[in-house]
Amino acid sequence: MGYKKWFFKHLLKEKLLSIVLLIFLTIYIGTVSVTPLLIGDIFGELAKVNRSFEVILRTAIFIALAGIIRASADFTQSYMNEVLAHKVTKNVTEEFYNDLLEKSQEFFDRVRVGDVMARATYDTRQMNIFISPGLKFFFEATFTLIFSVSFMIWISPRLTLLLVAALPFYIVTIYNYNRKLNPISRAQVEQNSILNSRLQESITGIK
Repeated sequence: MGYKKWFFKHLLKEKLLSIVLLIFLTIYIGTVSVTPLLIGDIFGELAKVNRSFEVILRTAIFIALAGIIRASADFTQSYMNEVLAHKVTKNVTEEFYNDLLEKSQEFFDRVRVGDVMARATYDTRQMNIFISPGLKFFFEATFTLIFSVSFMIWISPRLTLLLVAALPFYIVTIYNYNRKLNPISRAQVEQNSILNSRLQESITGIK
């Protein structure tokens, strides 16, 4: 099983939490995206000679309501994201422990204790960080892009084309950054395993 399928298998075990997280995340991004439009409507109305204070007041109320909804949705989706991260981490840790019990003695003779300890502690912690805040940031960026581009197309298709033209440069930059970061991440994991091995050997042989 590939690591992506393995990850989504654990994520789908908490299907309800994931769905609730996506719903409140969508509400949060929606209110964040619509607020600048409402503020723009107020300034547009103020710029008119025959400005309507009724329209300004009504729009201000909508902005206040959007702020309340945004704050509530942000709190809920942050809480759900944290709960999801801990539940998935718990499931992964239990799976690792149960799998470890089924290994042969030859496996434990061959593998460094530090490697096992690193997988049990450091790697599972990275899973937690990947979901919270990693997963939140991923969906937040995706939904923000969808909402923002949709509103931009609605307001000014020509300006949207300028943004789309600059998008490939952004994607290439992120790709190159990740490509350079991957070897560093792997080296960090390896050094953490060595550290755990030496610590375990030092404590075991302290007498």
